[in-house]
Amino acid sequence: MEMLYQGIEDRGVILGEIRALGTDSVYAHVLDASVGTDPLVWLDGVGGLDGTDGPGRVVLRCSEPVHANLSANDDDRLLASWSQSGWARFDEELETVVELTAQRGIELMLRPGALGMLSDAICTCSWARRSESLGCTLLLDPVGWLVPSMLADAGDHLRRIADLCGSCSKVGAVMVRSVRLDGDDGLVETNIDEGAIDPELIVSTLGDLVRDAPAVIGLDKVDLERF
Repeated sequence: MEMLYQGIEDRGVILGEIRALGTDSVYAHVLDASVGTDPLVWLDGVGGLDGTDGPGRVVLRCSEPVHANLSANDDDRLLASWSQSGWARFDEELETVVELTAQRGIELMLRPGALGMLSDAICTCSWARRSESLGCTLLLDPVGWLVPSMLADAGDHLRRIADLCGSCSKVGAVMVRSVRLDGDDGLVETNIDEGAIDPELIVSTLGDLVRDAPAVIGLDKVDLERF
């Protein structure tokens, strides 16, 4: 299944929609919320968008970025985010979200990212193995695991990501995109042709992962056609 992501402005907790290519069918709503966000806040925010009781599927960040509000002297707090107690808190919060979404007939997807709890392919696949029975899936965003210092070796990183995630049973969809530098040492998501990574490098390293995915999400149709 091929789909397109489109951002939405002035829709509160809704950041964007994922729609099946060539149709008006909404596959999922992407939310400005994470596993740690009070689910009652965003559950109320997404209700009734399609003239029904709510969306059939939502995408959450795995967590708020662990670097947020941290200074250079906060290394202990940063490491604590991935401690045993940090993971226990994440698992507990996620179980609560899964239970609440299931009660409302909503399918939950998590989108890992470089600054969240599921900060790389290794820890994501490890989490997926111990959470196979949990009622949620992953929206893999391979380029979303890259930070500016990794762009020079993007091919190596993306190749490892594809190798690790190829056998992950919890993958529900894969996003294909690129990034560009924003001028402030940050990265902004963009389509493949306009990004800082060689488009052919993205296709060659992620091709098998994308083709084997249950669903593929792009920022424009041209990106999808590359695979």
